[in-house]
Amino acid sequence: MSTPDPMVDWRNAAVLVTGGTGSFGNKFVEIMLRKYHPKRLVIFSRDELKQSEMMARFSDPSLRFFIGDVRDKERLDRAMHGIDIVVHAAALKQIPSCEYNPFEAIQTNVIGGKNIIDAAIDQGVKRVLAVSTDKACVDWHSPVQLADGRTLPISKIVQGRQRLEVATLDGEAISQRKVVGWYKNRRANRAMIRLSYQGAPTRAGHDTGAWLTVDHPVLTVSGWKKAGDLIESETLITAEPAVNPRQLALLVGTLLGDSSLARSREAGSRWGLRMGHAAKEAEWLQLKVSGFEGLRFSSINRRDRGRRGRQPFLQVRSSTMASLRDIAEGFYTPKGRKRVPRQLVEAAFSSDANVFLASWFLDDGCYAKPHGSKIGLARLATHGFLEEDVRWLADFLSAHGLDSRAVAVTVGGTRYWELRFTAPGSRRLFEMIGSCVPPSMRHKLPPDAAPYDAQSWQLGHAIRFRAPARFLPGKPPRPRDVYCLGVDRTENFIVNGLVLHNCQPINLYGATKLCAEKLFVQANAYGHARGTVFGVIRYGNVIGSRGSVVPLFASQRASGTVTVTDPGMTRFWIRLEQGVEFAIRCASLMRGGEIFVPKIPSMRMMDLVAAVAPGCRVEYIGIRPGEKLHEILMSDDESRQAVEFEDMFVIEPIYPSWPFRSREGGAPTAAGFRYSSETNDWWFSEAEMRGMSDG
Repeated sequence: MSTPDPMVDWRNAAVLVTGGTGSFGNKFVEIMLRKYHPKRLVIFSRDELKQSEMMARFSDPSLRFFIGDVRDKERLDRAMHGIDIVVHAAALKQIPSCEYNPFEAIQTNVIGGKNIIDAAIDQGVKRVLAVSTDKACVDWHSPVQLADGRTLPISKIVQGRQRLEVATLDGEAISQRKVVGWYKNRRANRAMIRLSYQGAPTRAGHDTGAWLTVDHPVLTVSGWKKAGDLIESETLITAEPAVNPRQLALLVGTLLGDSSLARSREAGSRWGLRMGHAAKEAEWLQLKVSGFEGLRFSSINRRDRGRRGRQPFLQVRSSTMASLRDIAEGFYTPKGRKRVPRQLVEAAFSSDANVFLASWFLDDGCYAKPHGSKIGLARLATHGFLEEDVRWLADFLSAHGLDSRAVAVTVGGTRYWELRFTAPGSRRLFEMIGSCVPPSMRHKLPPDAAPYDAQSWQLGHAIRFRAPARFLPGKPPRPRDVYCLGVDRTENFIVNGLVLHNCQPINLYGATKLCAEKLFVQANAYGHARGTVFGVIRYGNVIGSRGSVVPLFASQRASGTVTVTDPGMTRFWIRLEQGVEFAIRCASLMRGGEIFVPKIPSMRMMDLVAAVAPGCRVEYIGIRPGEKLHEILMSDDESRQAVEFEDMFVIEPIYPSWPFRSREGGAPTAAGFRYSSETNDWWFSEAEMRGMSDG
């Protein structure tokens, strides 16, 4: 960051920081004493123990410590007497805690903010900078998905005030919750759009979707978003399942083996998984079904007819899914011939090599002793693939320590290609898959193989399918009443695969900080004429702070398992020292009414896991209440008022009632621009994250 504007003479300034014993406050005090040397530096917080610890750490005659709470206006008046600059960092910040204790969050983050404003104006403070962070209805016949899989028009649920259970999204899983609110509203002049997503099921040859008022929130990868603000192909989080990374290993392995994908006759973009085995392998078939937790399968079908002298055949099918389309396009040529999807094989091996190899081997492998040999070797019957595919598989496995080769064999006069492992390759294969092989399939292993571990097939729950939005044509419904539901705890329900919300989508923490931002911006209408100006800075996650996920991953590393809410999650990331320097700089630059947003890099949560806890197993636990997949530091609405500079954005007030002069040297942001951690063009590499997290 560049040096502060000379408008502030820090050496002759009296400075107060609220939340002064937190991560930000400690670093702020350290930097102010080391570089700026204020005349007086007041630490205001409610934590006596942490204040005593800071007294021991910092011994400087300029320091003053005030025990107090931002909820106490009288105490703030006393603390701000003679103060020139206030940096307000006190807040309740933990999202789950705010969701569980909403009034406490409001008292601290909103009422506390108002107290700061009032005390600053009353005491003649010159500058106040607040530290912040990121922050409807449907048509009457829309079919709401019930807990038992049936659907019911939303109008019937509302008009009958039916206290039934509906399907709802809870993290990455579909659960059941009771309807606790029934809302019938006038459509008035609100426009409506017909929304769907690519790959959605059809019904009687017609696309399915939902007519929504433009203000109805829909779940996207960026969080909840009004239907009218969506653009074509924007990614939605649907209620449909998709395999998680470990389930992908099972899927690719069994598709290389005996399983297949079948296209839906009605909707060509949807595919279903078919798996079948002889009756003696029923345990293995059931294990595969259980491994795909969260996918819907038919009951196991037994076929006896036409199999004289042979065992009955067991078969099971999944429901058709849009998420299988990319898998199918990898496995099948346009003419329907099966092939080896090389990128999928690499991804499956990377996700869980043991599960991938075991599912493939148990489907199509055998353990045999060649003539005259005392050593059993492994083989994979890759008879359905071309020679070039089998040779690639042999090279791929050999490169990963599973030495093997492609061998031509003749069966019934037809020449095929299969994979045969060398003695070292076989030994390595059996070491990897031994614990995955159930009792009924142990004949495929050498006697000294590792014992079976049933947990090998506990692969976690399916995740939700992400799909581009589609706007369907059609004549909007006639003006009439529209309906919505209140759902216990999760506050969302499902209509034709879309996840819909019936209330404000922002989490309570974000809502309170948004209110506080509005208060601080508009405080200039009262304070500016009295010589007090207010501004806001807004930035993302701080590396190493108490709320950072880095210490959590580091503490979990020793157990070998780390917990991640969602594998697609991204976050902005800033060093604590950078955040403090940015605050000090903006306190000098502010004219009153601006929101300052620094340009900072993004990071992917899974890259952070690899950097902090390499080699650890990842357990996906689902998004917490109020949590977002991606951070948004500046919305597309705010960008209309924003000016872009080399290292930051400045969001200017919309209708300032005080004298305000736009900042020179910047450029307007592009129409529709949104500063999101997902679409940021500056990303931390894994190596950079490892270096910073270690530091």
